[in-house]
Amino acid sequence: MVLTPSILRRLGLGIAVRLRESKFLIVLACAPLLLFTSLSSGADQAQTSTRERFESEAVLHWQPLQASMLPMSGEESWTHDFRSTNPKYAKSNWSKRVMRFWLTESAGKVICDGYDRSGKWTARSVYCFNPSYAFTLKQATPDGPYFITKHGRDPATFESVRSYVTTLLSALQMSYMMADGRPLAELVKSRGFEVLSCSVVEIGDRKLVAVECRFNAPDGYAPGAREARLVLDPGADWRVVSTVLKYGAWTISADVSYAPNQSSYGAILRATEHAVATDGAEAMDTYEFSKLSFESTSPHELLLPAFGLPEIRSESNIRFWRLLTAGLSLIGIGVLLYFAYRRRAQADAAKPCS
Repeated sequence: MVLTPSILRRLGLGIAVRLRESKFLIVLACAPLLLFTSLSSGADQAQTSTRERFESEAVLHWQPLQASMLPMSGEESWTHDFRSTNPKYAKSNWSKRVMRFWLTESAGKVICDGYDRSGKWTARSVYCFNPSYAFTLKQATPDGPYFITKHGRDPATFESVRSYVTTLLSALQMSYMMADGRPLAELVKSRGFEVLSCSVVEIGDRKLVAVECRFNAPDGYAPGAREARLVLDPGADWRVVSTVLKYGAWTISADVSYAPNQSSYGAILRATEHAVATDGAEAMDTYEFSKLSFESTSPHELLLPAFGLPEIRSESNIRFWRLLTAGLSLIGIGVLLYFAYRRRAQADAAKPCS
């Protein structure tokens, strides 16, 4: 066959077409890989950006969020349901407490009413601390008198009552607290804290941030790593929306919803905490809040007379009055002895000389 110019052009065109087809097929074969690489790179960049935002912003908001919770007053209903099939745990029990509370930076009061499963009132306890002293009270009947179970002006009594008030109202802190009782602002700075992943999640019309992390157990607990997943709301001071904490045999899940139109983003409306152990125990705690206010209460509401009881004078005042009474008594005795001596001297001088 004679290779004329037209034949050569056809051969060249066919080769070019086949080359273009080969290149197209190669690009088509590589497209999924390129797309996956591009998406992975974009996801990594987005996660890095979200993580940087979490690490730079969250701590700056948690501390003001905590401060915005005081002063505070309101009511809390706390229902606790614990079930166990393992003898190493406490027996199954159910309880309900309705608490009226007032809190400031230096004082606090909780009036706690207990109820059984049928809704019957069982007892009332009061826990109160103020800058001068701390005390606890009991009331056996709804209209009965209060009687003092603890009172003191010493630091030990003050700290004991303050700590118990904090424990009773621990659900108020769930907006900025891990389930093991540590403020998130402290936890993220603790030794061993590590962010495993950080990403944006959408719930309804809200864009939230999910953080998976690992950290060490707090002091006083069995050593070992703990893992948690936090869902936070960066548009509301990075408050907690939900948490899942895993340690040992336990997994604790918590969900928090908030009261609208409050001066603090930490104003909780309702919270649930579900704890499950793999070795036969389960607990469900439900917290509901109402009548929340962020205004100071009268200092007189934190004193014994608010419960119809007289003030108890401090030991230092008692000692002062005892010393004053003893001093005045000695002065009085001295004056009496002085006048008795003068009368005797005058009587001796009036006697005629023999």
